Amino acid sequence: MIVLIANDSKSNKPSGLLRAKGEVLVTRVTKTASSKIANPIWFCLFAIIVCVNHFFSLVPWAKIRGTFNSSDIGLLIVVLLLLFLVGSRKVKVRLNNGISYLLLLYLCMVMGGVANVSFNYGQSIFDGLVAIRHQLYYLSFFVFLMIFDDERCIKQFLNFVMFVGAILCMLGLINYFGTTIYHHMWAEGHGVRSGVTRGFFAGMGLITFSLFWVVAQWLVTRKFSASREFIGLLLIIAHIMRQTRSTLVAVFIAVLSLLIHQRKVKTVISGAVLIVLLVGVVDVVSEKNFILDPFTNAYEEMSEGKGTWAARMQQLETDIAIFLKNPVVGGGTYAIRLNLEGKTSMQLRKLTELHENADLGYTHWLKAYGIVGAIWLIGLYITMGGYIKHIMLGSIDEGLRPMALMSSGYMLFVMISFITDPHFIWPDRILLICLALATMVRVRQLAAKK
Repeated sequence: MIVLIANDSKSNKPSGLLRAKGEVLVTRVTKTASSKIANPIWFCLFAIIVCVNHFFSLVPWAKIRGTFNSSDIGLLIVVLLLLFLVGSRKVKVRLNNGISYLLLLYLCMVMGGVANVSFNYGQSIFDGLVAIRHQLYYLSFFVFLMIFDDERCIKQFLNFVMFVGAILCMLGLINYFGTTIYHHMWAEGHGVRSGVTRGFFAGMGLITFSLFWVVAQWLVTRKFSASREFIGLLLIIAHIMRQTRSTLVAVFIAVLSLLIHQRKVKTVISGAVLIVLLVGVVDVVSEKNFILDPFTNAYEEMSEGKGTWAARMQQLETDIAIFLKNPVVGGGTYAIRLNLEGKTSMQLRKLTELHENADLGYTHWLKAYGIVGAIWLIGLYITMGGYIKHIMLGSIDEGLRPMALMSSGYMLFVMISFITDPHFIWPDRILLICLALATMVRVRQLAAKK
């Protein structure tokens, strides 16, 4: 039997059990928080997070183009862990859900893209498989689904992710105000926006995910927690300093939706007043309003066709042109391998335009998978909507409600920000999507048992 046992610090009783048929793999761990994470399976999950985020840019060798990519190590751990879990426990009931079938169908679409690129652009099947290998991170959904055996287990892991997010925020602040600790092209700042150097925070996707977990807990518990409020403040500061406009807008809309759903009218009004006051104070004491200016600049870029907007418009034209050539199944362009061998700079630039030259989400998706991909994405959103409606409008246990709010809020954020951020393609974001979807499915399954 596979067992993840984490003792309760007060009662010394085992919690977070993962039950299955077979032998006991992991013995009881001690009371300390660190010993809970010392469990081999939890170590595997942590290793996956670290590897897919390229060791959070703390080492120079985590991603060397054409030589080494730590995401490959993370993927190997995902596959081995999945094989181990499938081979050692009964999974029929847990995997029997709409999301599971959709993700398996998506992997078939990815393989079809490999054949599509081989036919359209003369690329070898091997190069196509190399290019799409990180899409196999969708298998992590099944890993989470099997490991999340009960409410306590899910909560422990989400708290752990939140703790990692807080550490990443502190590391980012050290990198920004102190010594440069990151090995990344943006380590010393990602350009200047509104007169302020944009900070670089490794694992930004994980930081956003953690923010939704903090918000969800606050909405349900209604109790003051110094550690949680401090972590929430760190997560908000990281988003403000990063100044990614699409992320800020999507987070705002998603969190506002959660507040309205929970009937937090006073909180919404108080927050609006606080934002107005903050914008006014910054406008008075500073020449540049680092809160408001990024959005006014975005409007100017859109109207004048400059900045990042210009690059996206050029990429949009390419995306539409490829889609019109292959409207049904798309061009399979995510399967294009951008290797340097045997290619001139002109050929490489053309392949980059075909693959992904500017941050766009929905149009890249349509370019790659066509109408079939659009139907799949709509099907995923409808299925998610069904889960959200069931767990949000139904009477579920208060212990499960924070997880329901978190998964719903985060996936709403993904749907909005996918306009510019390819969440469904980047491996680190795929892992977080799978974590949110697995949480959503398990919450509904656990709620049905009560």
